[in-house]
Amino acid sequence: MVNLLKKKISRKYYNYAFAYTLIFPGLIAVIIFIAKPAYDTFVLSFSKFFFGRNLGFIGFKNFETIFSEQLFITVLKNSIIWLFVGSLLSILLGLFIALYIAQENKLSLLTRSIILIPWILPDVLTAITWKWMLNSKFGVINDILLRLSIFENPYTFLGDPDTVIYTLVFIVVWRKVPLVALFLCAAIRSVPIEYYEAAKIDGANSFQKFIHITLRHIAFSITAITCIVLIWISSEFGLPWVATKGGPMDSSHIISTYIYQNAFEHLRWGVSSAASVVNIIILCILIISYLFVNKKTFK
Repeated sequence: MVNLLKKKISRKYYNYAFAYTLIFPGLIAVIIFIAKPAYDTFVLSFSKFFFGRNLGFIGFKNFETIFSEQLFITVLKNSIIWLFVGSLLSILLGLFIALYIAQENKLSLLTRSIILIPWILPDVLTAITWKWMLNSKFGVINDILLRLSIFENPYTFLGDPDTVIYTLVFIVVWRKVPLVALFLCAAIRSVPIEYYEAAKIDGANSFQKFIHITLRHIAFSITAITCIVLIWISSEFGLPWVATKGGPMDSSHIISTYIYQNAFEHLRWGVSSAASVVNIIILCILIISYLFVNKKTFK
C-alpha cells in the first residue's frame, strides 16, 4: 500500500514537471517579447527621452502633456467609437453568421471554407483595396451607389471628417467578423442535439431554442471571443494608418496611430509610451469590468 502511494505521488510530480517543461519555452518567449517591452514602455512613460538617450525620471509630465492636448481628447473619442462599435458589430454579425454556417447544407459548408479570406488578408493589402474601392472618382462602391441612384454625387468616404471613423469601423468589422463567426460556429455545433429535440417535443419555436438553449450554452464562448476582439481592435494599427494616416484633419486618429505618430514621426518617445500605458489601463479596465459583469458565464 505504501509503495503504491509512493508511485502515485511520483507519477503526479512527474506529470507536473512534464507539463511545466512543455510550457517553459512559451513562458520565456512571453517574458522576452511581451513582458520586457511592456516594462520598458512603463519606465519610459515616466522618463524624458531624447534622441536615443534616457535623460531621467520626470514623473507624470508625459501624462500631463497628452491630456493637455486637444488631439489626444479627439483620439480618445475616436478610440471609444472604434472599440465599442467595432467590437459590438463584430460579435453581433459574427453570431448571426455563425447561426447560419452551423447548419448542415451545401451553401453553409461552402461559406465556411471561404469566410476566412477577409481575415487572412494582410492589413496593408486590405487597407489599400478598400481605399481604391471607396475612392470618390474611381471606386467601385461609389459607382454602384450612383448607378442605383442612392447618391447623386460621389461621396468621399475616407475624406469626410464627420464619417471617416465610421468607415474605418466598417472595414475593421468586415475583417474581424469571419473569425468570430467560425469561433461561435464551433461553439454552437458543440451544443448536444438532444436538447433541441427535447425542446421541439415541448413545442418550442426557433427563437425560444436560440434564447434558452443555444445562447445559454455558448455564453462563455461569447464572453471569451468578446475579450479577444476588444484586444484585437484596440491594437489594430496597420489598417487605419494605411487607409487615412489619421486624416483628414486628425479626425480618424485612434490611440494606436497616435502612439506611432508621436514615436516615429515626432520622436516623442516618452509621450508615446505614456499614451501606450493609458491604452493598456483602459483596455484592462474594460476587460475586467466585462468579465465581472459576465462572471455567471464561467459557471
